[in-house]
Amino acid sequence: RADLPLTRRMVHINDFPDEILAAILSFFTDKFTNVVLLRFVCRRWRDVLRTHLLRIDFSEDSVRSRVTDAIFLHFSAIPSLKEVNLASCSRLTDKSMLKLVECCPELAVVNVDTCKFTAESLGPLIRSSGAFLLELNLAFYGGSDLPGLLELLGQHCPNLRALHLDYAPRLPARALWPVLAGCPALERLSLQGIKFPAAVFQALARPGSCGRQLRSINLACSTLAVDTLPDLIGGCPCLEVLDLHRLQAADGDSLPRLGSLITAPCLETLRSIDLSGCEIPVGFMRALTTRGSRLQALALRRSMFTEGTEECFVNAAFRKTITSLQLCSTLVNTRMLQILTGRVIPGTAHPGDGYPGLTYLVLQWANEPAETIEFLPRGPMRL
Repeated sequence: RADLPLTRRMVHINDFPDEILAAILSFFTDKFTNVVLLRFVCRRWRDVLRTHLLRIDFSEDSVRSRVTDAIFLHFSAIPSLKEVNLASCSRLTDKSMLKLVECCPELAVVNVDTCKFTAESLGPLIRSSGAFLLELNLAFYGGSDLPGLLELLGQHCPNLRALHLDYAPRLPARALWPVLAGCPALERLSLQGIKFPAAVFQALARPGSCGRQLRSINLACSTLAVDTLPDLIGGCPCLEVLDLHRLQAADGDSLPRLGSLITAPCLETLRSIDLSGCEIPVGFMRALTTRGSRLQALALRRSMFTEGTEECFVNAAFRKTITSLQLCSTLVNTRMLQILTGRVIPGTAHPGDGYPGLTYLVLQWANEPAETIEFLPRGPMRL
């Protein structure tokens, strides 16, 4: 403005009101060590962090093994906290969690991966946060009372969007039913390394369940009963991310009835799928590349195929959308390289169709000669 003087006093960061100062400091509070340093800058910053801090992360390698109840109680008395990451903080006890629940009644994201908390403190956490809780990570939870905690989630957390139960003990047949039926907003479900009975996912097909809202399911390294996978995938028509890496069947097969998913509605909505370590029928691969018009990432590391599978990758719609591709040695041959590059490889007669959007490519255990691999284009693609 022309009416303002040419010289003015420089604006100091402490001239901002508390809300703006807190917003600025939030860019540096992603790590616990930063929070500690910022608290010692001045008294005002300490007070602002005490009243406006939204998230705190104790999972740093240099911090998590040193955090005790005494240290945590000093930082947990912040009523504004919404996100707390306590992954691998093995020295914390239920006393710390109960204090956190008392001081922070509106927690939205809680990560207690590999912690030693029990239902005595996690139960009050679920009841207190209730409708505010959006994401909960209970990976490696070893308590026998896990079904009771899942029942509480279904009763008190209707807005839960993400649940992680990786490598939890074997769940009873209906342990997940309260969550699948009582959390209709659930979008991400991670169940790595779990052995499931046959009836665990039947609740997805029931009216009012979270099946139509689920966008991501991770079943890597899990064991499923023979008829479980069709019930799971069939009950999630809008699925976008599916991880079946090293999925095992209860009877010892590599993957339970993958061919039965050829007609699954989610094949048209998938954006990322990991089938590494699985035996994949040609029919399923053909259906995936034909109907997967939105698929962007496909991982096939250590997978097993039958002859002619590479011809499934010629589909035009599939080639236009795919940006990330991970292949095992059984698919890395001259014809496959033609399809990927769309160019004539020396010593061959016909070019492939090309993948114009491919930016990330993994050729695991490639048996092709070095001069053939070198023929792949560089540019934006990461090989």
